[in-house]
Amino acid sequence: MLKRNSLIAIVVFSPFGVAEAQDAGSFDSPDNFQSVLSFDGAYVGFSGGFSRAERDFSSNFGLLPSAKEASDQASAGFHSGYGTTYGAFYLGTEGDVRFYDDDGVAGTDEFASRWSGSSVGGGALAGQGIGAAAGTEPGSSVSPSVSERQIDISETYRQRIRETVSAKLRAGYVVGRFMPFVTGGVSVGRTDIDYAGRIASERRVDGELVGRSDYLAEVSENEIQFGYTVGGGLEYLVDENISLRGEYAFTDLGTQRYVFQSSDLPDLDVQFDTKVHEARLGFSFRF
Repeated sequence: MLKRNSLIAIVVFSPFGVAEAQDAGSFDSPDNFQSVLSFDGAYVGFSGGFSRAERDFSSNFGLLPSAKEASDQASAGFHSGYGTTYGAFYLGTEGDVRFYDDDGVAGTDEFASRWSGSSVGGGALAGQGIGAAAGTEPGSSVSPSVSERQIDISETYRQRIRETVSAKLRAGYVVGRFMPFVTGGVSVGRTDIDYAGRIASERRVDGELVGRSDYLAEVSENEIQFGYTVGGGLEYLVDENISLRGEYAFTDLGTQRYVFQSSDLPDLDVQFDTKVHEARLGFSFRF
């Protein structure tokens, strides 16, 4: 009797046990668990990296030559976005803000010249170009005057990148937990620009100042520059909430131009062209 009751219990309850085991397997199986992971939805994240800022400087002032210079610095920032997968294809939007520890690039040069000569006739008369022939008696003694002229020319600049803000599209192709992707969009950057070009001259006769001129073209501003950004990278889903990413981004902030006008000199044209290359590593928290 005991054996028969045991046999009946096995026959009755075993289908439920098998079904329960199968249900548990549907969640514990690695293949089935991976199928519930998705890049769909909203996310926020942080990334840090290394960046190289390239600048092209040019001016027609005539002292500093055109220059291509670069600076290397650390960078960091935040990103957020939303995306949806269509089969294996992913399409989304993303915004980010980046901060740069940039010391910037700078250039400076200066030129100074002084010369002197002597002429007969002195003081204010010499300053007016009147020599010994005016108002002197034949055979009279006239002391020569000393005429001095001095000119100082200098040009200097410095430019630094502070932040960039970008809005872009992101497209990718999902392969299991991995997704290679490309990005592209618009970017706005804030830069510090300082520039000064100066020409100062004066003339003295016997130590007395008879003429002076001073030309100064100067700017010191926080500039907002507009451009574009493109890039690409690889993202990996750790679990349903966390993903890791590595990417490269190129940002072109365009050319910042200053034109200084003067009635005595030709217009001064100064330009700064700014580009940023950046390698980033980061993570995202997915909702």
